[in-house]
Amino acid sequence: MSLMTSIGPTSVLSGKHLDLVICIDRSESMGYGRRQSKLSKAKHLTTELVTNLSSEDRVAVVTFDSTAEIYFPLAPISHLKTFETSLEQISERGNTCLVRGIRASRDAFDLKAMRARCIIILSDGRANLSFDGYGGFEGSVSLEKELKEASIDFKSLGISAIAIAIGTDAFIMPLKAITDTAKGHLIFNDPGNIQGLVKAIRSDTTSFPLFIKTQILEKRNMEVAFIPSELPAGQPTWSLESLTEHVAIVSGEIASTYSTVGEALVSNPSNQRLAKVALLSIEDDALKSYRERLPKTTMRVRSGEVILLDKSYRLELELDKDDAVDLKI
Repeated sequence: MSLMTSIGPTSVLSGKHLDLVICIDRSESMGYGRRQSKLSKAKHLTTELVTNLSSEDRVAVVTFDSTAEIYFPLAPISHLKTFETSLEQISERGNTCLVRGIRASRDAFDLKAMRARCIIILSDGRANLSFDGYGGFEGSVSLEKELKEASIDFKSLGISAIAIAIGTDAFIMPLKAITDTAKGHLIFNDPGNIQGLVKAIRSDTTSFPLFIKTQILEKRNMEVAFIPSELPAGQPTWSLESLTEHVAIVSGEIASTYSTVGEALVSNPSNQRLAKVALLSIEDDALKSYRERLPKTTMRVRSGEVILLDKSYRLELELDKDDAVDLKI
């Protein structure tokens, strides 16, 4: 059985040459990762994308945190090494106002040019700030409305939108709000074949590569309990969600399976909302006191009946008190 990791109807782009705007999330939550930081991964993907452009193509880079800026104005890339060096200077900072990044990306285009146009968003989707700066928090569903409004005219402007969810704990729904509205594509994993991706973007056919990983485990109807207070996200007064990986707690067997793949999805079957999750074993040393304090819940986690999720995941999935979730690895 295969897990589809690209979501969205196929876009049709006409025009021989491509104007590509790469929208990079540089917020604090992009500063961590298991093997490399999420921001490092986004910068690596940016370089790969640019390397696969032709001399007639043009590229712009937009970065965003609590604000957004056109880091590189739209232009052909003539000096790749200079581009890479400048790209390396981007560091993580601030909150995540994803909608500002989307608006700035739209503004980066030359809409009078007869070219194919595409925005590629590289983000963990953990939006936590509204456009006016007065609202939002991780898992806030209200931010998705702003994202839909910001991308509603993409199709009429000939702009294709592709979002690549970066990191093991990416929120899918804010990115999906953009790509669904723009009739674009959402890619859960590392797309791998960048050359094929760029070719598909430029193509005037309806083909688009699907990025598929084999599903090796599925658990249905898992009961949800609160994340342990032994972890940062389980502490009510802890507000620096962006400074560490968000994990879900599962049985040692499930965590062991996850360690061989490194990616998992949790979904709410009642509303089809989903998110990427990083999984941690209930047997982890950091949870020793939790196991002693709550032995009954621990046993149910060990049996695979229960998964422990933090507040941001529960909000993102819009879980009601008695909702169960599905887990796929």
